[in-house]
Amino acid sequence: MGTALVRFVPRIGDIIQLREDHPRAVEDAKWRQRPYTWRVTGYMKAHVRKPSKLTGFEAIIADILEESCREFDTGKGKTRLAWCDETQAEYVCGSGVAGCCYPIEDVVVVGRVKWKQSMIDEAAIRSRRNWGEVLF
Repeated sequence: MGTALVRFVPRIGDIIQLREDHPRAVEDAKWRQRPYTWRVTGYMKAHVRKPSKLTGFEAIIADILEESCREFDTGKGKTRLAWCDETQAEYVCGSGVAGCCYPIEDVVVVGRVKWKQSMIDEAAIRSRRNWGEVLF
């Protein structure tokens, strides 16, 4: 029997930080005593434009909207991102002093928020509000 690989995705409410060998973490360690940490608030994946059946003016507007979507430098080149659930996630988003959006493989879980379960459940519901939307 072979060994099944399980992909680890942080849960909503987990506290994450960059891996110690991540270039940003290495640079920050030169002047910070403690690494930045974030609370997981949502998930994103690379946006793939679907073929459109629109024509004429509608197609022009759709192209303008598509091109206006923000491109992020994710460390793997610039890409447009769309909100998704944890099963499709390629990137994890977090909040803290400033927000973050990093590839899942670049972060490690270092803790969990000390909240009531009802508050964590509410945060999970809020994370679903934008599923499928492309980040502008």
